[in-house]
Amino acid sequence: MVVDPPAVRRGQHATLRCLYELDDSPLYSVKFYRGLREFYRYSPGQQPSKKIFPFPGINVDATMSDNRQVVIKNVGFGLSGNFSCEVTADAPSFSTATEHISMQVVGKLSKPRDAGP
Repeated sequence: MVVDPPAVRRGQHATLRCLYELDDSPLYSVKFYRGLREFYRYSPGQQPSKKIFPFPGINVDATMSDNRQVVIKNVGFGLSGNFSCEVTADAPSFSTATEHISMQVVGKLSKPRDAGP
């Protein structure tokens, strides 16, 4: 799993990418979590294939999110912390793998003040 950019500036967008290989198995679902709560799911066998679950402070960009990534708009400081993605293969195996990553939200970089005379 990858966060792009690695340190997200408050108010900007963050992309969480879930990197996986299924070999010959079809995809059943990709789920993204903040802590233990799911906030985005992609299930190609269901309609609609994209599902967004309400989560305070998480604004998913549905048009930019898919089976490999979720884009969060207007990131706030409260989103610093642990995220995970869970990938499940379809029948017959239904094997599941989960990856975790920590996202850091930072403020605007300020210029050092001139101490003066």
